[in-house]
Amino acid sequence: MNPRAGYTLIEVLIMLAVTAILAATVLETVRASTSNGLRIEAAARTASQDYITLASARRAVEASVPDYSNQAHTFRGDETRFSALTSTPITLANASLQPYALSLVNEPGRVSLVYEDQGGRFLVQSWPGGQGRWSYLVEEQDARTGFVRRLGEPRERRWVQDWPAPAALNRPSASSYFQPLPLAIRAEIDLADDQRRVIVFQMPVTAAPRPRIEDLLGSGYALPLTLAAIIVIALVAAMAAEQVRSSTRTVTELVDQMRDRTEMVSAEQTLIYTLLTEPMVMEGVALGGQSDMTSLVLGQSGPRNASDLIRANGQAYRFGAEGVIARLYDDQSFLNAASADPANLTDILDLYGVPRTQHARMIAALRDYQDEDDLRTLGGAEAADYDQPGLPTNEPLRSALELCSVMYWTESAVCEDTGRLLLTLRTRSSDRVAPGLVSEALLSLMSPEADREDVRETFLLFADGQLTRFDQIDQGRFDQVRDPLSTLTAPGPFLTLVTQTPDATITRRTVIELTPNSLISPFVLHSKYAIGDGVLRRGGRLERLAFGERLIISRALCHFETMPNPPGGQSLRRYEAAKLSAKARTPIADPAFHFDWGEDRIGIWSWPRSLTQTLTDFEGEILPETVLHPPLQSGARLVSATEGYEGQVWRDNQLVASRWWPSRPTASDWSGFLRATRTPDTGEGVPEPVEPRLLDKPANPQPYTALLDRIRAISLRDIAALALVTLAVPGLYLLGQWVQLSQAQSSVSAELDELSQQTAEISAARQSAQQAANELAIYADVLNRRHPAALLASVSEELARFSIRLDAFEQTEDSVTLTLHASDDFAPESLVRAMESNPLMNSVSLEPGRTMSRNALMADWKAQLKEQATPRAIAGLVALVAILAIWALGELSASVTSLRQEVEELERARRLELSLLNDQGWLDQAGDIQQQLDQTQNSFWTGATNGIVAAQLQGAVERAARNAGLSRIRVNVTGTPEPLGDQASLFEISITARDGEGQFLAFFQELGRTEHQIVITRFNWRRSNGALDMRLQAPAQVAVQEDAS
Repeated sequence: MNPRAGYTLIEVLIMLAVTAILAATVLETVRASTSNGLRIEAAARTASQDYITLASARRAVEASVPDYSNQAHTFRGDETRFSALTSTPITLANASLQPYALSLVNEPGRVSLVYEDQGGRFLVQSWPGGQGRWSYLVEEQDARTGFVRRLGEPRERRWVQDWPAPAALNRPSASSYFQPLPLAIRAEIDLADDQRRVIVFQMPVTAAPRPRIEDLLGSGYALPLTLAAIIVIALVAAMAAEQVRSSTRTVTELVDQMRDRTEMVSAEQTLIYTLLTEPMVMEGVALGGQSDMTSLVLGQSGPRNASDLIRANGQAYRFGAEGVIARLYDDQSFLNAASADPANLTDILDLYGVPRTQHARMIAALRDYQDEDDLRTLGGAEAADYDQPGLPTNEPLRSALELCSVMYWTESAVCEDTGRLLLTLRTRSSDRVAPGLVSEALLSLMSPEADREDVRETFLLFADGQLTRFDQIDQGRFDQVRDPLSTLTAPGPFLTLVTQTPDATITRRTVIELTPNSLISPFVLHSKYAIGDGVLRRGGRLERLAFGERLIISRALCHFETMPNPPGGQSLRRYEAAKLSAKARTPIADPAFHFDWGEDRIGIWSWPRSLTQTLTDFEGEILPETVLHPPLQSGARLVSATEGYEGQVWRDNQLVASRWWPSRPTASDWSGFLRATRTPDTGEGVPEPVEPRLLDKPANPQPYTALLDRIRAISLRDIAALALVTLAVPGLYLLGQWVQLSQAQSSVSAELDELSQQTAEISAARQSAQQAANELAIYADVLNRRHPAALLASVSEELARFSIRLDAFEQTEDSVTLTLHASDDFAPESLVRAMESNPLMNSVSLEPGRTMSRNALMADWKAQLKEQATPRAIAGLVALVAILAIWALGELSASVTSLRQEVEELERARRLELSLLNDQGWLDQAGDIQQQLDQTQNSFWTGATNGIVAAQLQGAVERAARNAGLSRIRVNVTGTPEPLGDQASLFEISITARDGEGQFLAFFQELGRTEHQIVITRFNWRRSNGALDMRLQAPAQVAVQEDAS
């Protein structure tokens, strides 16, 4: 055979086996698609609901499904009615499992077929006539086992009048949890004209419903499920309690914040009232004192008759019962961000640690930002250098925060810390800093190497007048007077009020201008600002991990610009290109981004990554404030942001321009913003700011490629949390199983010990009876053999009828071989047919001559196997073994644990002990079986040793042979017998002799007359030479006696 010519037999078998395994796997998937078929069938049934016939009832019946044995809707029926569950009820449009019933109502003169389910009861069809009855087709359980029924025989089935039928109740244990369906249902209706109408519903093959937990675990499943339920309920309760605590904590925080904000506003108003009503002195506000004009002019301190002093250098004061901290700063406490002196700006940049190489271009960019022309200063920046429309403003700075919009200043150290910038810089008209009003924050900037305590001590020395010049702390450059008109004065009229909670979670910075001579308002509010990162974490780590978290970045901290959509659609290359372009455009050194994807343009929001780097265990998303604003179709609007104000320009629901101001913009600011964004000015001035309600999610959805960033952000902690949750559920279930089985094991063991003591006598009797029964079964299997005489008599009768001579006869344990001599007109098929009809023979074959030996056949078969074992077949065999191994491992993993098996063994032992306790018949049964065993052993040969028994057997067989007239007798008895059960031995005897006259029948009779039992196991006789060869077996009991001393 050529292996290359095609597939060999082994390869085909392996392929078929692999295909069968894969097909079994595919069938499991196909089962999932049946629901689609149910929905399609339900739609078709709904379209034809107006006409219900017998076909609709047939569909409902043939769609019946089995139910669990302990449920109310298992299939039950009698001669007049049956009920079950169906997946396609007639009167209901939705395809779902519904109970139904079909009845044959026998009324006078007619028979009605009535269908009923949850949708109602109605008549399907009726026939005039007499009686109708149901019957159910059941398959005999014994025929299904495959051990009694012969292959090829049809399975025995019968119609029964009631269901469940006794044969159907005898199900294997695998299906004991559900009630099967009959194979078919038959309605027999006797009509009035002596005719019979038969309707048969063919039921589907019973598919077992999905096993429930109690079906898999048995009756003891309640405890582990209860424990698991308790644990789950405890976890849910803990999460609910955590949620309640979080909600309570959130409400408390909101209440505290409202109270703190109210206290802070009250402190601001109180401080403003004090500024307006109390005299101002060189150090601040004198409470209860009088102004001294001479001291103010000469620069002396100390109010007359002052009971207290509120210093204007940032000294902390407590207000109210909640302990709100308030500070008052004069403009002379700050550095001047709007200074026109390059030397002063250089000194300021030195304080912030900006390298000297960057000073020139930063000062030039600041000058270009404020001048009114479009001429670029050497190293500066004009409109062409800015990406955001409306910059530069070509107006003086209104706030120190505006420095962070100036080219080159955004990336500098000045804008790294917004809080530090607001407490050390102001836009003012003078560059002079008053030593007596210098703030603690500015001193920290001047002394970067000093610790907090040293800075605090220096601050108090300046406040008390012990230090009067900056050169005393090595900062003499701020003592220089470069402008003769710049002099130190009393505080005012521009003052900065800073209020905060004791923990500084909420801080407000308000700039006012005192205008006591104004008849309209005694003061003007210039700006308000919240200092701090503004990040308030809600809930605990578990809550944030489960429900996520969202951080909203204030508009004041964000940079915005737009860019055209790169080509390529929603692809990964397009997304990465947008990110690279955004990194090149943003002025922030280490930015974080959010992309607002529109149809034609992309809005790029960026903010310093350092704002959120300090957050630990953050689980959620970070969004700029503006992306949660409701979109505008087209036009411009002014929005009141969380901090400050934002101007927005929208076109086709897309934000195209945005600008932020710390305070409400002036008319010139607004018109300049509109002009820079090429938006028509309506001429109505600055619009009223709106306070939009934040959306739950951005108006523009993110592309699917943005999910890559979230996937990349998955940390090892997230994977560990997922693995922990995945393992927690089966872990809790297994823990419950272990606890339940351990308790069951302890309980059953204790009960078993108690029962064992009560059934000790019965157990001993039962064990004795079982041992005796086993001995009898072994004796029967070995000694109850068919005698050659019966077979010879039956065969001789058939041979005589065909005039055939028997030349040789050979009988072994399971076969018989005859050598026959027949005439030429002999019909072999007639003899074979006659032998087959003999009850003592089967599988009869007739061969005309000698056949190939068994060794030759086996050699040929092995050669064929070796030839077909090609490398391809071996590879397929390995794959098949691997698949079977995986399947075996899967089955092994689904099996019960050793502890469960031990409990089951204990349960079986307990049930056995209980049955013994209830069955006292073992005592009598043990005696009866022992009596049978004694009677059987009485027919055994006995002797003190094996040699004695062998001599007895040899003498008895030789006497029988001589008495039968045999010649050349030769008897051989094995010296070492084989064990027969636990109490006897089996001796093998071989005899050869000559029997030319056919005296072996007489020999059979002589063997039957021996003292004890001898069994013929093999008989071979040949007529040609009279050779007789027989094998005998004799049971014996050998009792070894010890030599008497």
